[in-house]
Amino acid sequence: MRVMLVIDVYPPSRAGGATIYTVNLAEELAKRGIEVDVLCAGSWSEGRSHFNGVSMDIVNGVRVHRIHLNWRQAPAPFDYLYDNITLAGVFRELLSRIRPDIVHVHSCLTLSARIIEESLSLRLPTILHLHDYWFLCALQNLVRKDGNVCEGPSSAWNCQACVLSGTKALRWTGCLLPDRIQQKLITFAGRYSPLTRLPGLIGMLGNMARRQAYLRRMLASVDAVTTHSFFLTSMFRRHGFRVDHFVPMPLGFDFAWVQKVRPVISERVRFGYIGHLQKIKGVHTLVRAFAGLPRDIQATLEIYGDPTQEPEYIASLRSYDHPALHWRGPFARPQLPDILSNLDVVVVPSICYEVCPTVVREAFAAGIPVIASNSGGVTEMIENGVSGLLFRSGDEDDLRDHLVRLINDHNLLYWLKQGVPRVISIAENTDELLEFYSQLISRCAARTALLPA
Repeated sequence: MRVMLVIDVYPPSRAGGATIYTVNLAEELAKRGIEVDVLCAGSWSEGRSHFNGVSMDIVNGVRVHRIHLNWRQAPAPFDYLYDNITLAGVFRELLSRIRPDIVHVHSCLTLSARIIEESLSLRLPTILHLHDYWFLCALQNLVRKDGNVCEGPSSAWNCQACVLSGTKALRWTGCLLPDRIQQKLITFAGRYSPLTRLPGLIGMLGNMARRQAYLRRMLASVDAVTTHSFFLTSMFRRHGFRVDHFVPMPLGFDFAWVQKVRPVISERVRFGYIGHLQKIKGVHTLVRAFAGLPRDIQATLEIYGDPTQEPEYIASLRSYDHPALHWRGPFARPQLPDILSNLDVVVVPSICYEVCPTVVREAFAAGIPVIASNSGGVTEMIENGVSGLLFRSGDEDDLRDHLVRLINDHNLLYWLKQGVPRVISIAENTDELLEFYSQLISRCAARTALLPA
């Protein structure tokens, strides 16, 4: 069997949860003697042309094909983010040459959903795993630029206005024109490529109606959609997407590193945040909650993450001073066992609809309970009062009450640790996936045999 995995970036690029999972899966497949090719973006904002070639290297036995792009040089940057017409021939040539038995797409960021269209045109069995809401939301996370959570698209114009929020173009036309005329003008401009490349609009102005229609068609066209969140499935169903081909598929990870976790005993309750330091992750809710605790509280808060992602946001949070609040900065994955060895509770305060945060699984693998906001797919992972605690999303007072409960009640913390669930390994997940791959390949072969030559 030959498998092609598609992801936005691959190491040594900085990795999020979807990439970490794809790396684990690719390397597990390679260990089993299965030929694995990964297709991803290489450079993303460099080069004089939009398309700057393809390179190939081998990472831990996995062939990685990197497509080098400069997205700003695309003829219509916003539209090429979801349907990169320039890459149609590149995808077709790669797929025809590699000829995988199955294509498993984990992210269409950077490369666009055109990879799905080209794979299907060659009658290759094609699976899409939904790790986020990109097919619903051009901003990916169903969070508006003002920080408020969105319930999903109500119209193409509302989504376009959301993406353009804060731009001079939206503000000035809103001041000068009636709403109906503004909408028509900006919608027309989004279909005229030269205007979409103007400074201040690039990557934000485009044909939003086509984006929504195209991605709805691509999602409906794949042979199967795998997902690890019932909440995510319900969100797509609510917005009229086809979901009868959605297949529940729990994710496994390589947890070999857990053997290096050596819990360090402390008299203080050590809370930790590990991940992206972004507003949508609700770091402000956690910082404000902890900063409101007495300064002599028997607890610490350790925050691990890269402060340069949203520097102004993090700078504003540093004003919340507390002697037990420590900003630890960025970390490398090999440091994770040491980090978790010195934590009692991991906090996931996201204001966005998380699908299945990798950090929750990592905490559970290390035997650590989690406090999380009560929204999105995270509520499927944590049993409130058993393996962790859920607080009202965005409510710093409610979160602070939960922190105080754990600080004052060591028995509660003990029982939450006992209630941490077992997480499945990447080996178990791969066993299930390989069986699914085989079934899908057979089904597609039977279907293809009935088609005219």
